[in-house]
This record gives sequence, C-alpha cells and structure tokens, in this order.
Amino acid sequence: MDRAKWCFICGRVTAQRVRLLDRRAVLAIAQAPTVEDRRARLRSSLLFSETPPGERPFEEVEERFAGLARETGALSPDARVAALLEQGSAWTAAREAIRAEAAARLGVSARSGSAPPKGVRGDADAIRESPEFAEARYRVLDGSSPSDEAESRGDRILDAYEAAALLRVARDAGGDPLGGWVAAWVRLRGALAFVRARTLGWNLPEMWREWRAAGVDFPALGDLALGDEATRGAALNSLGLFPPSENANIAALERRVDERMTEVVSAARGEPFGPEVVFAFLWALRIEALNLRIALAAAESGMSERRMAEELRTEAA
Repeated sequence: MDRAKWCFICGRVTAQRVRLLDRRAVLAIAQAPTVEDRRARLRSSLLFSETPPGERPFEEVEERFAGLARETGALSPDARVAALLEQGSAWTAAREAIRAEAAARLGVSARSGSAPPKGVRGDADAIRESPEFAEARYRVLDGSSPSDEAESRGDRILDAYEAAALLRVARDAGGDPLGGWVAAWVRLRGALAFVRARTLGWNLPEMWREWRAAGVDFPALGDLALGDEATRGAALNSLGLFPPSENANIAALERRVDERMTEVVSAARGEPFGPEVVFAFLWALRIEALNLRIALAAAESGMSERRMAEELRTEAA
C-alpha cells in the first residue's frame, strides 16, 4: 500500500476531527431550553454544519452520517475504508430484500423489520453483489419456512455473513493494522450477538456452526456459544468486555462494545496517514452520531439528565 496517497484525506479528516463534539457539548444540545435553540446548537456538529437540521433532526442523524462517510470515501484512495462504517444500514436493506423473497416463495406476508436510513439503495445494491450476500441468500432461502425458528435462523445466517463481509473488505482495502481493528470489531459484535441470542433462547451450537461456515471462527465466540458460565465469562473478559450480571443488560453490553472499539482505534494516533486515520475519524463521528441520537431522543421524551448521561458513549480521545 502506498500510504503517501492518503496524505490529502488524512489532512482533511485531521482538521475535521478537532470539530467533533465532546460529551459536554452533546449534553448541552439536549438541555437546550427550546426546540429552536436545540436546532441552532446542532449546527456545531459536522453532521449539521453544511445544512441546518429540519423539524425532526433525530430522524436525520443516520442519513447525514452516511452522507459524510460517503463523501470522505470518495476523497480517499479506497472508498471501501469509509464504507466499512456504513455497511450496517446497507445490510439492513439487503436483509429486507431476502425476507421479502422468502415470504413470496412461501406465500405469506413478510415481517416488517427496521427501515434503513434514506439513501442506502446504492450501497445495498453493492452488498447484493458481494459473495457473502449470495451465500447468505442461498442458505436462508434453502431453509425458509414460516416458523419462528426459521426467522431466527435467517437472522443468524445474515449476522454471520455480514461479519464475514466486514473482514474481507478490511483485508482487501487496508490490510494491517486496519484488518486487525475490524477483526476486533467483528469479535466484539459477535460477542454481543451470542449473548443476545442466549437471552432469546436461540440454538447456539447451530448459530456457531453458521458463523464457522461463514469463515468467522474466533475461539472466544465458540466459548460464548458452547461454554459454561465460567467459560463464557472468561471469553467476555478476554475481549475486554464485562461478563453480564444475572439480570443481563444488553444495552450496557452494547455501550461497552462501542467503548472498547473506541479504545482499539485510538491506536490511530500513532499513524501519520493511511486508511487507519480515516477509519478512526469516521468511528469517532459514528460515536458522535449515536450520542446525538441519544440526546435528541432524551430531549423529546423527557429522559432525566442522569439517565441520558449513562447512555452516552465515551468519545474518542
């Protein structure tokens, strides 16, 4: 890789990084006395600096993040580095396409999933052309039936192949250390998926076989799928996560996954330029977008300041 080609975009995102909002600024947006004050304060975010927010800024955050990620990717030697941070919404759209196809084959109504942000059609089309999507589609449709078990099986398969796609794109686009960072992200996301699957009563040995078939074969995930309580706790600790309590709080584990990944990408401070610098900036912007959604939802719902502060992610240093 010719890292010198990344000089321009790395200089650009380094300048933009100093404009990212810290925790205090995000809290100030939520605490604005009026809706108009809140919208005015949002202009300090990179996500709203070019175009003022509309009447429902909460609904705009993800779309604006995706747009800025695509803009950053277009200025980079390899746009796939930026695409890593927005593949989730594209896979959501692709999942809906598979669900609709499976339902059509069975002659039943498709279950409605969460709608992806606006403007992801092109990215979803790219996902549909990937080898991971083709294999996931085949496996889901091959075993499709109207049962709840079939529904969870489809989600398990798609989770596994989305993870496999992230690993492949990171290897192809950036190599190391970016590939190692994304592998860490996949392990963390996988841990969350297996903990959540256990609470839902899914078939964990079968889920683990599906992840291994997709080529995502991290030992810690196998321990979470097949181990006893002590083994699962040790696996979560090995990933830098805290073993969930008896009353497992998935939301707390989600926060810890994001914060652990923020710790991982902090290594970008040692890189003068390269895909890692771009990825680290977009990760920090992703955290800001998530925090803004939390703050805006809290302001609309009347959530207490203390509760909101507990939900906010720690921003990148």
